[in-house]
Amino acid sequence: MFATEQEVNALDTLGFQIDIPFWDPDTHRVEKIRLNHTVHSRTRAAQRGIDHDRIDTVMVYGKSVYKQGMVFMYLGKDQVPGHLARHRDKYANTVVVLAGDSGTVITCYRCPNPAKHLRLKQKNLAVWKRAA
Repeated sequence: MFATEQEVNALDTLGFQIDIPFWDPDTHRVEKIRLNHTVHSRTRAAQRGIDHDRIDTVMVYGKSVYKQGMVFMYLGKDQVPGHLARHRDKYANTVVVLAGDSGTVITCYRCPNPAKHLRLKQKNLAVWKRAA
């Protein structure tokens, strides 16, 4: 009747996948990146009104920062491409957090100044030790 912890973890990592096409100038071909979404990332994206188009745009046109064992992709106001200028407010200041060792989207959110927010973030995750 109830799912085991292993079944829940398997479902969580197999949430769904999206393919992001992009032009590779070195090979002169269209390549595809496959991202796996966790149940958490799908839930948060839906709650925050972030759709697949916005995640695709951040992955293709955004900048990346590696901190805390994760890859933070962000799209500032100045990185929004010209053909999306009419929708600049929709796409700007979006952050997508990926697992550092795989193409799994952990979460996504918006923040007013993503470059500053990520620059001030700690380099490593804090490790909490229990009091004895």
